[in-house]
Formats: sequence, structure tokens, C-alpha cells
Amino acid sequence: MKKALVLVVAVLMLGIAFSASTHQVSGIYWSPFANIYGSPNWVPQWNDAKSAIINGTFVNMLHAWDPRFIGTSILTPWDQTVYSFGNLGLRMHFPLMISGTTIPQLTGNIEFKYGLDWGGVDWTLDWTTYDWVEDAFDRGWVGPSLELSFGKIFAKSGESFWGAWPYTVDTPAARAALAASVQDNWDNQTKLVATYRTRENASAPWEYYTITLRVIPQVAYGWLDEYGISPVEALVFYDGDILGLVEAFEKIGISQDGVFSLVIDRGLEYANWLLSVYNDYGTIYGAVIAKLSDKFGILPEDADALIDQYGIMLVGSAGIASESYDELMLNIMGYALEGTAGSFSKTISQDEIYFAFRATNLFDGSHTIPSPYVAVYKYNGEGKAVDIVLGGYDYQPFQFDATTEEYKLTMNISGLEPGDYVAYIVVRALYNDTFTPTTITFSVK
Repeated sequence: MKKALVLVVAVLMLGIAFSASTHQVSGIYWSPFANIYGSPNWVPQWNDAKSAIINGTFVNMLHAWDPRFIGTSILTPWDQTVYSFGNLGLRMHFPLMISGTTIPQLTGNIEFKYGLDWGGVDWTLDWTTYDWVEDAFDRGWVGPSLELSFGKIFAKSGESFWGAWPYTVDTPAARAALAASVQDNWDNQTKLVATYRTRENASAPWEYYTITLRVIPQVAYGWLDEYGISPVEALVFYDGDILGLVEAFEKIGISQDGVFSLVIDRGLEYANWLLSVYNDYGTIYGAVIAKLSDKFGILPEDADALIDQYGIMLVGSAGIASESYDELMLNIMGYALEGTAGSFSKTISQDEIYFAFRATNLFDGSHTIPSPYVAVYKYNGEGKAVDIVLGGYDYQPFQFDATTEEYKLTMNISGLEPGDYVAYIVVRALYNDTFTPTTITFSVK
């Protein structure tokens, strides 16, 4: 087990209350805080936390090393690593507010214990030897620090690993040692478990409450930037064995990006179901050909040609979702969009902008399509459309004009601030979303 300096810790359930006790836990919370030993940010952060707890506005993981973890019960090794240079790092703290009692009454009748896994073994800290021991029911208990503040009793406790020991000056060697410490945690730790117990007096039974915080796996942390998902989504995907899905799909020609796109859009359950359907036929390729033949009467050579032209994932997904040959081909081929003069039409008149376009079903040549809409974005001043304009400018539906066979929309733009805007025309087919290759730009003066 890795040696590390760890201070008193308590991690507890949010909002628990005692049914058999006269004192109550009105709020138990967790977050990294600035290093209590030396950081000038510790005192204001701690005072703000106590005030927020009293007011009912405290947010768990408020000071997370990565702001995307705010409001979760997930942490990174950086949230529990302190060091002796630079900003001194972060320590996990678990403030607890208790009412209906006094500090003398609580002393000896409130205890905390925490444990973590390391290399697949559960450990806790022996507070008599200050060394790690394998976790057991009777090990690791310690009383928290208690203080009276703002008229309330708070238990103050924290947990951290000491990184980059014994460096005390910020140097390349110190930073390398710190990175190695963090990597050591990422390689070995997956959870931080804390248990709280309290009793009325020495003769009364203990009441127990436990919570588990997760350390996000390093590979899952990388998905936050790679695929734009949240820590909660990344952990759900990891726990759902998306890596196993990736391995299985890659064997039949589907990339990791393709698997993530499928799971983000349709969910893990759907991806596992899709894989099981394909595996019934031995391979995804054989499965798709067999399904197209069985369900739609398509000859194997024609199914093979469709797969070559449109890709196995699109053809396979459309085959599962479609109930007829016409629906299958529509889901595969999608639509062509054009304006009456070969490009999308727009007309700006005072406080209104007018759009018109025609859609053609590439399978049967018809011009009616399901639910087209426009979404308006604002340029950020650097030539990129990044901010969607809310308040009635997103997902505006078009109306079909049966006389001209065009889709038309008049939008009131009086509420838009001055600036440059871009509109995207979107047509939703079940498995072949068609986004206009040409965008419409306009300016509001």
C-alpha cells in the first residue's frame, strides 16, 4: 500500500437525519478545498462553505480541480493531492453541520472512518500507528474536529495524499515527482469510502451512514474532451463496459469514435442490443446481409452493394428500424435540400427574416419530409458560430406550402442583439440526419 500523509476524513450522505436521536445532521457535504496548511484561500473558502451550508446553498465539489466535476460525487486524483510548493494543492474536506446538541455532548459520541481501494485491496488508516491497514469493521475510526461557528456546530475533516515528497520548491524535478504521484493514484485507486457513526451516549447503539465517492478512471477522464461528455456520462459509459463494446465492434470494422457516437446518441443498452443482434449471425457484416434478405427480400449481392456505398453501420441501423423496403431506402438515402434558385432563399424585411427551400426524397422523388426546422447561432467575433440564440430562435419549425412544394418560415428577429448570425436548416430522418451544406448568414444592425 502506498504511503501518504492523510488527515482526518469524513464523507457522508447528504441530507440524512436521525430518527432515534435528539441531535440532527442537517447537511453533510464534500468538496476539495485549498490546502489548510499554508494556502491563503483555505480560511475564506471554509467560512464561505459554512455560511452556504447554513443557507442551504452549498454545492458539492464546489472547488473541484476540474470545474466540470462541480455538483457530482466524482473526483480526480488532483482533488485529493497536496504538495509543498506552488498553490499547495487540494484536500478533500467533508463539512458536517449538527444541531440539537453541544460539543461536550458530541465528544466521544461521533466518529468518522474512511477507506479506499489500492491495487484491488480495501485499506483504512490506523490512527494509532498512522499507517495503512487492510480495512475491517473495527479499524479506522477517529473523532473529527468540532467547532462552533455562526451559532452552529461543524465537524471539520479532510483527506489527501502528499504528492511530490520531499520537494518543497517548484522545480522541473518537483513537478515530475508530483505528476508521478498523481499517476500512481490513477493507476491504483477507484473509490473513496467514508462512514459516519453517532450515538446519544456511551451506552447507546451507534447509527451508521456510508457514502462512496468515485475516482474517475484516467481513460474515462480523457473522454470528457475527446467526446464532449460529462464526468457522470463518462463514468456510466466506463461502468457499462464501453471499452468491451469498442473491442467487440472494432473486430468487425467499427471504430471507437463510431461506437461512442452510437452510445451517446442511442445509449449503452441499444449498443449492446445491436451487437447481440449482429452476433446472432456470427459477424456484423453477415448479420446485415442476412437481415436485409430476411426482412426485405433483398438479394445478398444487392445488400453487399448497399453496404459498400453507404457503410455498414448506417445500412444495418436503418435495416433494424425500418418496416418496409421504401422506409429502409429513405432512411439510408435521406434528402436533398435546395432553394428555388439553387440555393436557400432568405429575405430580410425590417424585423423579420424569411426562409424558403425545397426538399427532395432521394429515393422516391417526393418533396414532403418529417419536421424540418431552423436553428440560429451567433458568431463569436472570430468567424465561428458557437452560441445558440435562445428565446424562440432555436428549433423553429417550417410549414409546408403544398402549392409550391416548398417549406417556408418567417421569423421575427426584433429580439436579436446587433451582430452577425448564421442559420442552419436541419431535416431529421431516422438514421440519416441531413444538415444543409450551405448555411444562411445575416446581420442585425
